[in-house]
Amino acid sequence: MKAKMLNSILVCLLLMLTFQISAESLTWNFDKKEEADDWLAIRGKWEIDTKEGLFIGTSDFDEGTAIVSKDAWDNKWVDYTLEVKVRNMGTENHFGIGFRDDGAGNHYGFYMNDFVGPETTYWFGTFSNGTYTAFAGSWAENGNYKDAEKWNVMKVVVKGFTFDLYINDKLLKSVTDNNKAFKTGPIALVSDKNQKPAIAQFDYIELEGEGIPAMTVSNLGKLTTTWASIKSQ
Repeated sequence: MKAKMLNSILVCLLLMLTFQISAESLTWNFDKKEEADDWLAIRGKWEIDTKEGLFIGTSDFDEGTAIVSKDAWDNKWVDYTLEVKVRNMGTENHFGIGFRDDGAGNHYGFYMNDFVGPETTYWFGTFSNGTYTAFAGSWAENGNYKDAEKWNVMKVVVKGFTFDLYINDKLLKSVTDNNKAFKTGPIALVSDKNQKPAIAQFDYIELEGEGIPAMTVSNLGKLTTTWASIKSQ
């Protein structure tokens, strides 16, 4: 009994030292380099600029991707709201968010397009083994996204296999995948090369849903170590 009580006290103290409690969501603010330990680079170079508080994905690869590491993710999290603040500092690329990744960079993807050509402004579908499959069909907005180098907030509300897609609080589409391509898996960030190397900057990431701890990563510790400790307890 004493050992269990001591373990509980230690976990509580660890939480108090490592996290600032948030009423809204699990949040990455990218103000400490150790936060990069919570992300696994599948393709491309991913690093934190602590001075600016940014997570930057630079990619010479198709579908440059970083996913949340398995130590910081729980596959019980399947329904949630994912919100990301992002801008594209390259040209003629697509960039954005992924979710339910299989651990190898294959996932549902929601992107903004910043290149001229037959592409539409936004895209939603799956990326799997080098193949893109659109689920949303053609968007009403054609052509490249004109404000890609300004900050934009992308959001997806995941409910089973129905996904509500938002840009800057505007609902673009609600899409249902009847084929159920990806059932579980971590969230992802995407910085994709097209004609030129991609440079996407991410200012923050917020994740809210049932069972997801309401915490904000602070300057005092790492999410990976603490969350792994909590799960083991």
